Amino acid sequence: MVNKMIMKDNKGFSLLELLVVIAIISLLLSIAIATFLGIRDSSRMAVFLRAAKEAKGDLLSWLDQAYNPSGKITTTSSINCQEVNAGELLRDGVATKYAYCRNSILREESPWKTGSPLWVVLTDATGIASYTGQIVLVQKQTTASTWATSVSVYAIGLDGKTLYYDEAKY
Repeated sequence: MVNKMIMKDNKGFSLLELLVVIAIISLLLSIAIATFLGIRDSSRMAVFLRAAKEAKGDLLSWLDQAYNPSGKITTTSSINCQEVNAGELLRDGVATKYAYCRNSILREESPWKTGSPLWVVLTDATGIASYTGQIVLVQKQTTASTWATSVSVYAIGLDGKTLYYDEAKY
């Protein structure tokens, strides 16, 4: 009779067994979450760098349009934008119009800084390291009404280092 009572009391799991299972599940979840966050960050970085690399081709087209006008730009290789004519490109600068198109019309934002535009335009490369997580376009203004015929493209990482650099020249 005593043996039957002992057997009835042993149904289910002990507290120690439950704690071990919870610890194992917690360990597996922490590994899975860390892996997921790493994948998400690397995919953000890939999209960020791809946008910077594609910008060169677009900017070459826009520079060609500005300095060798034969009509209006209605589309480029990777984006659709409002019509932009050569006069506007020469007056405002190719980099300025391009960044406006990408930021305002296409609403591209930095993947790491919510609410910050992805594209930034400067007339000098000084201090670009402060634009972390953004793509900086540098088009020098040679005089008050004249822009350089090249645009430099910098992709600035979260640590302030340049991850990508190229130059589109007419």
